[in-house]
Parts: sequence; C-alpha cells; structure tokens
Amino acid sequence: GVWEHNTKAQAFYNRYGFEKFSQHHFMVGQKVDTDWLLRKKLR
Repeated sequence: GVWEHNTKAQAFYNRYGFEKFSQHHFMVGQKVDTDWLLRKKLR
C-alpha cells in the first residue's frame, strides 16, 4: 500500500498501471492514518 498523502509514490504506481482497490487505517501515535491498497492485473 501507499500512504494517502504520498503523492510521489502514488504517481509512480499509477505510471506502472496500479489502481487503488481499498484502504487500510492504522494508528500512528494518537492519529489515524490511511494507506491506499493498490493492485495491478497481470496478463
């Protein structure tokens, strides 16, 4: 997955055909962060 605020990583994965299909929430200290789960269909 990739952190929702990491736009450079998102652009990299998008460039190679990955798509967001879900998200995962996790705690960092007292804050909830979100990772986007990505996948790419293989031929």
